[in-house]
Amino acid sequence: MSLFCKKCNNLLIVETTSESFKFKCNKCELYETPSSSDTLRYEDITGDDLIVFKSILLTASDDPVNPKVEKKCKCGNNRVRQVRLGNEMKLINSCIKCKYQWLEGIEA
Repeated sequence: MSLFCKKCNNLLIVETTSESFKFKCNKCELYETPSSSDTLRYEDITGDDLIVFKSILLTASDDPVNPKVEKKCKCGNNRVRQVRLGNEMKLINSCIKCKYQWLEGIEA
């Protein structure tokens, strides 16, 4: 998905309602329909195995949207990013340095 309007090259904004999710140009009011990779939330309805969240977990430690907290990793680094996934909203720690991941409450 492009971040800019195809007609006027203006920055697109996100417009959401309870029924829809679209990108809109404020200048020419052109709407663009997002692809499935443009959504910020991924919800799995077939199971709760962490493998289904592979694409999210691959970038969890580098994603600036995920909060950075102080937790000790097995590599000795003290900074991790956290992401919540699944119906139970399990908290997963992802080391910024070595990319090791573990569930909150389980020792690194």
